[in-house]
Amino acid sequence: AEELGEAKAQFEGLECKLEELCQRLEEQGTVNALQGRELKAAQRALEDQGQRHRGRLNELHSESHAARAARDRLAQQELRASELSAELLARKGDAEVTLKQLAEQRTRNLGLLAELESKSHEADDAVARRREL
Repeated sequence: AEELGEAKAQFEGLECKLEELCQRLEEQGTVNALQGRELKAAQRALEDQGQRHRGRLNELHSESHAARAARDRLAQQELRASELSAELLARKGDAEVTLKQLAEQRTRNLGLLAELESKSHEADDAVARRREL
């Protein structure tokens, strides 16, 4: 009977420990479930953040392409402006030569006009002398 009492006490002690272990296991399962949900929420948050970062990266990539295209257009416009400037300088040079030629022609024309006026006066004088005769 003594052995039976000891065995019963041991069984009750083991049963109590088993209940404690079951309780702790249940509590640990609840904790694990909560942590699992927290981990899933954190994972979703990280995935969302990654998606936002990918979106921003795509935006930056597009902006970079647009900036490169604008830079290329600006370089083309600067080249065209340089070409036009060279053309204007050439035309200015041509215009200066033409202006000089016109000034020289005017000087010659004024000389010829002066000669004509002189000859006209001489002719008028000659006609006047003939009339007197």
